[in-house]
Amino acid sequence: MRIHSGENSFACNLCGKSFSRKENLKTHIRIHNGEKPYTCLQCGKSFTHKGHINSHMKIHTVEKPFTCDQCGKSLRCKVTLKNHMRIHSNSNHLKNHVINHIGEKPFMCPHCGKTCSNKASLEVHMRIHTGEKPFTCQQCEKSFTYNRDLKRHLQTHSGKKLQ
Repeated sequence: MRIHSGENSFACNLCGKSFSRKENLKTHIRIHNGEKPYTCLQCGKSFTHKGHINSHMKIHTVEKPFTCDQCGKSLRCKVTLKNHMRIHSNSNHLKNHVINHIGEKPFMCPHCGKTCSNKASLEVHMRIHTGEKPFTCQQCEKSFTYNRDLKRHLQTHSGKKLQ
């Protein structure tokens, strides 16, 4: 019933993220403590979630069971197919996808001349010049320009390195 009602009774005491099931919280805590109980027997890579190792195992085979009905491209994972489908449904996304492949960078920063392949990347870059820091730590309220910097900072609260 908690799943349907949206009630999240189980909260992580390290980052505050909450879950409707205790099992999901236990799995989440692995991120903080670095526990990766699922190990690939072929290459030794380890994972926090069983679903992640199941997806990973497909890289060791030629199996690509998910096929795009628009262009025929075969992919290993359902999630990868879902992401791939975006290039067909959004013309701007397709344009950006093509631009990334050909290396064109038509968006230029007016402050320093850095070029980017899409408008979103330029907007993120502009934070350096504007001083915007949209990512805030919920524990100490320190703000960061980039999400990756916030994630790195969160290690100071948990004492564990994120991977």
